[in-house]
Amino acid sequence: MRAVVRAVVEEHPDFTIRNIKRELRTRLPQSPAISQTTISGILDGLLVTTKKLEDASAERNLDRTKQQRHAYATWLMHEVQETESIFMDEAGINIWTKRTRGRAVRGRRAVCVVQGRRGANLTMTFAVSNVGGLIYHELTEGNDDDEDDDDDDDGDGDHDRDRDRDGDRDGEDDDDNDDCCDPQILRAVTLFAE
Repeated sequence: MRAVVRAVVEEHPDFTIRNIKRELRTRLPQSPAISQTTISGILDGLLVTTKKLEDASAERNLDRTKQQRHAYATWLMHEVQETESIFMDEAGINIWTKRTRGRAVRGRRAVCVVQGRRGANLTMTFAVSNVGGLIYHELTEGNDDDEDDDDDDDGDGDHDRDRDRDGDRDGEDDDDNDDCCDPQILRAVTLFAE
């Protein structure tokens, strides 16, 4: 029984005690019913505690990913330190709520491997210089995958001309886009493109 409980926890660290009980009934249909209190005692005996659940991407530690990290770090250490550098990055935050506590043996992290995400996304874009610090930042809802490129606002068949110089739809408010022509930002984009 203890080995089966341990296997269930390792396969599904986000299971509640009720879920574990249901899974035990599925895996051991011939055994007598077991109470949630007994399952809790077994978990205590196995030194399984609840802790913050961490998602691990399925591609996080592939050999290819590790090689790419190593190549980037080598380039960064040898090439970039000698010049003024501007780093531009984009980070996405998914605001979908889910279970944040999971079970694992004491001393080990509770990790739930996930294949995809759900919910709304926020995208942060920023540029940082090793001389000037933060020189550009932007926060938008959604990501590039969410944009619908089939929008043709005026029906003329030309999707690109439906946006004005700032990239907004024609007629949208441009009050907050005055800093798009900041020389530091244009320089950052030029350096980044090279």
